[in-house]
Amino acid sequence: MEIGIKIKVLRLKQGITQEKLAEKLNISSQAISKWENNLTTPDISLLPQLSVIFGVTIDELFSLTDENHLNRIENAIDNERMLSRDVFDSYKEYLLSKLNDDDNKARVLTLSSALYNQQANGYFEISKNYAFDALKLNPTSKENHNLLSKATNGVIVDWNIANHHEMIKYYFNFISEHPDYNRGYLWLLDLLIADGRCKEAREILEKMKKVDGSYRYLCYKSLIEKKNGNIDLAIKYINEMTNNYPDDWLSWFSKANFYATLCKYDNAIENYIKACNMQPSPKYTDSYEGIANIYEIEEKYDEAIKYYNMAIELLKTDWKITEGEPVDYFKRCIHRIESL
Repeated sequence: MEIGIKIKVLRLKQGITQEKLAEKLNISSQAISKWENNLTTPDISLLPQLSVIFGVTIDELFSLTDENHLNRIENAIDNERMLSRDVFDSYKEYLLSKLNDDDNKARVLTLSSALYNQQANGYFEISKNYAFDALKLNPTSKENHNLLSKATNGVIVDWNIANHHEMIKYYFNFISEHPDYNRGYLWLLDLLIADGRCKEAREILEKMKKVDGSYRYLCYKSLIEKKNGNIDLAIKYINEMTNNYPDDWLSWFSKANFYATLCKYDNAIENYIKACNMQPSPKYTDSYEGIANIYEIEEKYDEAIKYYNMAIELLKTDWKITEGEPVDYFKRCIHRIESL
């Protein structure tokens, strides 16, 4: 049992609230909540106090298996916006120490990549804010604009930088090694379409059809034609998709995304709502976020805030998530709009 869960069990057994335990330890109740949700663990200096409060030995209180460690890291990545340097370093060193553990190696590698991605995104957010402030003082600085673009994954028109030939080559090899894995084709199609390599995309799509007979075939036919400038044909295929797969909420969600990229926002909102209504619980927040983004673009800020709040409520009702980065992200979106 992880120490956070053990603390929760012992606390409830004694009828102590998080606030009361926090008061005894002279820390915040939020810290207790993070322990019990396996986002962090108590500082070692608090273990003697905890053992006294609960009437157990430190050994009984603190026992963390490799599985517990990996779960804790995964929870922190999912629920924290950015880790402190000390926490990041401790997780990094632990994962490095487990790279030769054959039983957990695949998961350790995945978590290592996720850990660095999360930290990189956090630093990009900090970089973005500095770039905004720098542009207030020096609005004609090309360097500042370039830094803002890098921090926000902005559009780059220079083909030498923007093309994806390295990843395209990787996924061509990947699908030859894993021909029955449908998502490998999807990653490759996304890259080919982004680079305008529509002829190759059509060929790959026909190969994908043999292993994926879902709505995705018509969805990607539509995306390829849209990229090729055949908008009427693209719309024909996207309508055919929802006609052929009317009971698949993802077909309606894909249609909403399609219309959003054409700036046909009313059509997009209509399909986002339909997709969300059809989706079984627990529902994802993507449809509400898409609608909020559209209303923000249209400067209908009250409506945007409404749908960001609906996303927060959905996290609470369907996922029992009331704190952490999933909620904080939408709160930051609301704060950004309110500060306009």
